[in-house]
Amino acid sequence: MPKTSGYQIPAISTVIIAIISAILLLIFGSIGAKTGYDFSTYETDKFLVTSVTDGDTVVIKYNDNTESIRLIGINAPETNSDDDYTACVAQAAKNRLQDLISQQYIVLMDDTTQTNRDRYQRLLRYIVGNQAIDVGKTLLLEGLAEEYTYQTDYTKKAEYVAAVETARSTQAGMWGSELCATYK
Repeated sequence: MPKTSGYQIPAISTVIIAIISAILLLIFGSIGAKTGYDFSTYETDKFLVTSVTDGDTVVIKYNDNTESIRLIGINAPETNSDDDYTACVAQAAKNRLQDLISQQYIVLMDDTTQTNRDRYQRLLRYIVGNQAIDVGKTLLLEGLAEEYTYQTDYTKKAEYVAAVETARSTQAGMWGSELCATYK
């Protein structure tokens, strides 16, 4: 490596490999090769979010059809709750989900450990939003949803449980005292 004033300049190929590795880590996180994902359609099939039903369910449009999508691994409070605090947190989760993906194109990722649909016939999927963010994990980290396992463990469960623990320890969202404070 060339040397300048006691500082070693790394070879350009080393820098390029480091940058590519960092980008891949940001996109795919700590997911290994045996995740159950089919990455062959990653970032090729994008769907328009036409509405947000609540903090864990959206409606997408493809061709001339619509489909209801339930996020894998999270559960946000129900917006029709009789409890004012729960209804307030539910509305906050819905609003944040709208901020993240409403009227935007998203990528849907399935998880072969899960059934294709839930009991309400909604497609079960992870949602990848703009800048490759994991929408479900974002809601968990912000304390706007809880980890939820539907029938069987899912691939990202450990990651999602850790996100909830982070939200709790930082008192984010429902785990803190500021969100919906007037109803506590």
